[in-house]
Amino acid sequence: MDIVNQIKAWSAEHLPAELFIVEVDWKPAGHKITVYLDGDEGVNIEACRTLNRYLSEKLDEVEFTEAAYTLEVSSPGADRPLLIPRQYHKHMRRVLEVKLTDGTMIEGKLDEIDDIKIHLQLPDKKKRYSPSSTYRDVAFSDIISTLVQISFK
Repeated sequence: MDIVNQIKAWSAEHLPAELFIVEVDWKPAGHKITVYLDGDEGVNIEACRTLNRYLSEKLDEVEFTEAAYTLEVSSPGADRPLLIPRQYHKHMRRVLEVKLTDGTMIEGKLDEIDDIKIHLQLPDKKKRYSPSSTYRDVAFSDIISTLVQISFK
């Protein structure tokens, strides 16, 4: 049984439309499954708890392993990269650090998003964003990782 895809399928059947799975990480050696849950408007602890109970029951039903395992369901957290295009929408107007397949890094404010690319407003030399800023389109296929930059202003 491909447990990662099975967990994604069970989650898709169970979750409301505004919630979605970002990633399922299965470490057989450590007997640990981590499910990263996100939402169009974020995700709360109750949603994580509810999905954890549901998945735990499903895993017990199919007896996917003889060994004891740990199941953890959580939100991705601010330190985890954005992995799927749907995650970008809730970060409009926030500053992103984007690592590209050619090894370069771009920092800019997320201005627009569509099915194939993001549109970033680039800062000037003083790291400011103004109406005269330049913009750059970045295709999802050119992105290795994207981190949301946390601002304490």
